[in-house]
Amino acid sequence: MSGGILAFIIIIIIVVGLMGCAEFEEKESKTSVNYTLVLEKKTNHPILDVGMSPNGEYIAIFSEDHTFVSYPFAEFIFMTRDGKILWNGSSYDIIAVLDNGDCVVINYHNLTILNRTGNVIWTKDIFSEIDIIDIDVSYYTGLFTVADDAGFIKLYSKLYDENCSEIWKWRTYYRPECVSISDDGRYIVASDRVWIYLFDKNGRLLWDKRLEDIFPEKPSWVLDDYVGLSFVPNNMSIVVIWGNYLGVLNVNGTWILPPKSIEIAWKSIPYAKNFAVSKNYIFTFKGNIIYVYDLKSGKMLCKFSTKRESINCIACSLDGNYIVVGSEDMWVYVFRKKTEGVGS
Repeated sequence: MSGGILAFIIIIIIVVGLMGCAEFEEKESKTSVNYTLVLEKKTNHPILDVGMSPNGEYIAIFSEDHTFVSYPFAEFIFMTRDGKILWNGSSYDIIAVLDNGDCVVINYHNLTILNRTGNVIWTKDIFSEIDIIDIDVSYYTGLFTVADDAGFIKLYSKLYDENCSEIWKWRTYYRPECVSISDDGRYIVASDRVWIYLFDKNGRLLWDKRLEDIFPEKPSWVLDDYVGLSFVPNNMSIVVIWGNYLGVLNVNGTWILPPKSIEIAWKSIPYAKNFAVSKNYIFTFKGNIIYVYDLKSGKMLCKFSTKRESINCIACSLDGNYIVVGSEDMWVYVFRKKTEGVGS
């Protein structure tokens, strides 16, 4: 075979190979995850916390200006996903936004529920003697769990119930920092920055694990050993954030997704999380960049920017189709998921 013919054959093989790679990459891109900006709205103060209903229809925004430390200016806004303001008020800490438009907040020492017109429909003074570190609500059962400054994890009976009261409490080894309850109320997970604890609904400790024993190594940064926890919606698995590491545990305490390093900002605002969890995705942020990770593989699926100042908080719908973030420069952004090749 002459050198010219051989060179021609080699060129053909290379071209076919490149076409195959291009076709493969195109198919991959058609199933990739992407988000598009559908709303940006400016408030009057830096946004410290946001909440979104599981169906993505309603959004709560808490903003506050600490320029005047003694008397900070604060505003609470409750609106629809398209930016229509339904009501606004003063300083509330967002706990949960429900599908029917009700919003669960902490108002001073009261756990309070306001309806979609801003009227108080239920309130309970259960925190008058303690400071709340973290709180989480079971959407399906109305049970809620609390981590308090006295060193206890507590489970309370249902929201909307006039006889709402403490069901059980458990003192952790150190002061608890975060808590989460499964959608069906069967499990409660908590952490005190050193240990992770899993309880059943009756207050029985199922297991406790030291973070340093289950993570392969200490994170590259652990400011005050920050830990974040969240049950996956409609699932019995637990998202664990330790510093810049992400992992997913099952209720037996075994890794489903072994810990891996991710991009995430340090959490500095009470109640507000620096990550959000949907059925399939984990959302984090750092600076003005939002990162989307696959819940099963831990792979980063995409990242995108608000193109303005740093993000302070994030929330998402249960299906992950919508994300809301609030920024330091007073802007709130809503993003909608679209799939390339399928349409938005």
